[in-house]
Amino acid sequence: MQDAVATTLVLAFFVLNFVQKRILRARRIDPRGAPPLPRVQFALAKLTMVAAWLAIPTQACVTDLRLVAASSLVAWAAVATEALGLALVALGYSYLGDANQMGLGRPPAALQTADVYGFSRNPIYLGFHLLTVAAATYTLDPFVFGFGLVSVVLHDRIVRAEEAHLPRELGPAYERYRTRVRGCL
Repeated sequence: MQDAVATTLVLAFFVLNFVQKRILRARRIDPRGAPPLPRVQFALAKLTMVAAWLAIPTQACVTDLRLVAASSLVAWAAVATEALGLALVALGYSYLGDANQMGLGRPPAALQTADVYGFSRNPIYLGFHLLTVAAATYTLDPFVFGFGLVSVVLHDRIVRAEEAHLPRELGPAYERYRTRVRGCL
């Protein structure tokens, strides 16, 4: 049962991302922005993140990646973490609305400070990190841990670059928000 739930959650992310991009494009909004890091680092951040996540359905449906046996409790804890991560990504997308994009570029219509953005400035990245932790925990594979580590470190650099850019777009309101609300947790 946990394999089916874990795999469904990974697939749900890709469906959510696809639908969100289709909605933006239907409104004639390009969801792509300029990478806040050099392109190779930005691409590596995304590729290592997705590689870690895809290890979940690989573990569940194709081959056992674990070097050590995992208890059912550990696997269910990973699935719960994965569900929480997906929920944060979905809420982040929902409350960000048309302002969502990958990278820097068009300024957001308004600063989002309510709901999920009231406890984290970066709920989408927090969700990404939880999905990555879930993948590492679910698979207990050293390569997935490595992909996850690279992904988290590079996404931290992405967040720092984006947050250095946002005061220029959003002014003092963003600075006040930044002092009031934590970055991820």
